[in-house]
Amino acid sequence: MKTWAELEKGVPPRIPYIQDDRYVTPSGPGLDLPTGRRGVSGVARFSGGLLLSDATYFEGTNGIALVKDGARVRSWPSAGHCSSGGPIGSADGEYVAWVTVRCPESEDTSVGAVHVARVDGTGEVTQPVGAERVAVVGFLGRSVVYNTGFIRGAWITSSDGRPRRIPGVDTVQAVSPATGDLIGQVADRAHLVLDGDGEVLWRAPTGGLVSFSPDGTKVLGIVAPGRLSVLHSRTGDAATTIDMPRGADLESVVWETERTLLTLLRCDGAVAIVRVHLDGHIERATLPLGLEDDRSPYVLVQAWAAERR
Repeated sequence: MKTWAELEKGVPPRIPYIQDDRYVTPSGPGLDLPTGRRGVSGVARFSGGLLLSDATYFEGTNGIALVKDGARVRSWPSAGHCSSGGPIGSADGEYVAWVTVRCPESEDTSVGAVHVARVDGTGEVTQPVGAERVAVVGFLGRSVVYNTGFIRGAWITSSDGRPRRIPGVDTVQAVSPATGDLIGQVADRAHLVLDGDGEVLWRAPTGGLVSFSPDGTKVLGIVAPGRLSVLHSRTGDAATTIDMPRGADLESVVWETERTLLTLLRCDGAVAIVRVHLDGHIERATLPLGLEDDRSPYVLVQAWAAERR
């Protein structure tokens, strides 16, 4: 693709996304974000505002903040702590989970923890994780799947406070709340699909697996530079492969619906969000905007089921 005129214009994204300093939603006015150059790596609705993880990475950590009316809430109990990874929401939209960890090279003496609370901010419970670098991945029912950094390993929280390790994987790449299945990674490749007990259902022979479709029936994979693969989640059989145009950011691909994906596409000095249908058809979902210092004004983040239109 050489010009934007080659792409058909489609409807706006059906899931929230970031544009500059605003959280844009499919319906409603959206929400302002704090101005600045920290960037955004994850977001979830929480306590009448947004729980926002930034992209100021340092020794495996990043910042996290509760944002209301475009400003960080300094009185929020987790404010001032570091995190590792972004917040996640449950499929039913009732709960949010996030992580706080000890900030490196600081006077912070806190103990790291996985936090879970109702989306209105009430009922917060924590599970201490010590000095580990921890990232939450997804909900399985009311339990949370998380990865640990230093010792490696993937775990599931439990009501008795003793997490259960998921056998056979170093980390979990993604969780399907719809089916309870997981994408597992060993060494540097996420190529396993397994159930919540750690039983391997199938292995991808090439490439890496990325995420489940909202209904859990499909798995997105990257099989080669510029090529996506969509596989049946129960068998690993290929449903389709999609050759992406030059300038497509495969690292930003997210599911929009069971039949469409969204990603960022750069062309002619600008970037836009584009919709990728599973039959390979691609259309523009937002206006192309200019890059600033090679940074995109758009950020695509994982959308939880309750935020899909």
